[in-house]
Amino acid sequence: MPAVSVAQALKKLARDRGENIEVFFIGTGRQLERELVAAAALDYEFVPVEPVVGRGIIGLLLFIIGLPIAVWRCLKIFRRRNVRAVIGFGGFPSFVPLFTAWIRRLPAVLQEQNVKVGLANKVLSLFVERIFAPCGAYGFFRSSHLIEMMNPVREEFYHLPPPTDNSPDKSLSLLVIGGSQGALRVNQAITNLLPWFKSKGVRLIHQTGKLDYERTAAVYRENSFTESEVFAFTKTMPECIGRADIVISRAGAMSAAEITASGRGAIYIPLAIARGHQKENVIKLAEAGAARIIDQDDRLEDNLKRTLEELLDNRHLVQEMADNARSCYGSGGRHPAQVMADYLLERLT
Repeated sequence: MPAVSVAQALKKLARDRGENIEVFFIGTGRQLERELVAAAALDYEFVPVEPVVGRGIIGLLLFIIGLPIAVWRCLKIFRRRNVRAVIGFGGFPSFVPLFTAWIRRLPAVLQEQNVKVGLANKVLSLFVERIFAPCGAYGFFRSSHLIEMMNPVREEFYHLPPPTDNSPDKSLSLLVIGGSQGALRVNQAITNLLPWFKSKGVRLIHQTGKLDYERTAAVYRENSFTESEVFAFTKTMPECIGRADIVISRAGAMSAAEITASGRGAIYIPLAIARGHQKENVIKLAEAGAARIIDQDDRLEDNLKRTLEELLDNRHLVQEMADNARSCYGSGGRHPAQVMADYLLERLT
């Protein structure tokens, strides 16, 4: 999704400047990649690459054996397409295109989504001229060329109007994002608090994830909670965020970027087994007053209820969090996708 956002910004900026450029994707051939790129009406090429992380010595050997062939295929694509610059968006799918750009001495940049950098991007930091990454990102083998900014998101998110009415007599609208598959512990915490939500007149919009939908929806029915919308997955997340005053979510890098760009305060519950990097994704947002962080532990429900009670009793805090979130995203009115697009076009002229 960050790649789609930057591709769209590149095409729009080039069009505004009267320049003609072609933007296309190189992926690994996975179906999800093809669908996302096709939905954005962009061309797609693929170079199969074997992942390394989590596959031990066998994965490393397969990657090394397949690397020369993958680079050769990428070189052919570069020549056929007359490639002049490359943007990588992290992980093993970016390795071959960025390494090939380094061989060809083409302008190449890397966009890292997480604060805690993974293995592929550590290595790729040696082969690019610029890195765009969230504030506080660390772990690169070379970081002197780092530009700190939030993750690029689709325009629909940062064009949402702000929450307008946070008076005490207005019911609080709460969006819960349980993940595409299902954040079981988050969903359980919310359903355990349904009687309290009902007593406070809180309105819930709850994306449960596919794996936990039936159980969660059943609990809503048992509590006769009519002031709610419960669904497994949505393709209209900007619209859902736009109807919420506060968002409760895991602390994935892209989720945090989309919520922040939307100008919504958030309560993040980092995934406890994500090697700590989810929490690091949102620490700066909490320090800026745009978010609260609640650990997933035995006191999750109590801490979540206490935080929400504070917001209900002090509704001005909801607006302050929203304002702080909006100010955290973008610089001088320019959003990250625009910043990256402008940098690339300047390098090409």
